[in-house]
Amino acid sequence: PSSMTRILQSVLDQQSGLELISFQNSAAVPLRVGDAVAGIEDENEVNGQVFEHGLVIEFQGDFFSTLKYLRFLEEISGSFFWDSVSFKKVAWPEALVTLEIHTLSASEGFIGV
Repeated sequence: PSSMTRILQSVLDQQSGLELISFQNSAAVPLRVGDAVAGIEDENEVNGQVFEHGLVIEFQGDFFSTLKYLRFLEEISGSFFWDSVSFKKVAWPEALVTLEIHTLSASEGFIGV
């Protein structure tokens, strides 16, 4: 998770035709909840806990630059999981793109932005 923002931003910075608007973290979400049968009430006490770290990226650019960036993200798909993508036309040929993705880790800490 700590390298997620750095990778996404560095590739976005290198991609001509795209301008970063914002990065926004979501709080880490535990994927396993406590087991009432085993007497575990705190999800952080669950052995092998995995956390989902979400990130929302907003950027502006043209369709083909956006497509190139999204194809790069697909190539490294082992690191990121897609949640949603929104492409809203601003003024030809520019659009506002909102990309929601997440990664997984055993650490609850925030992703550095």
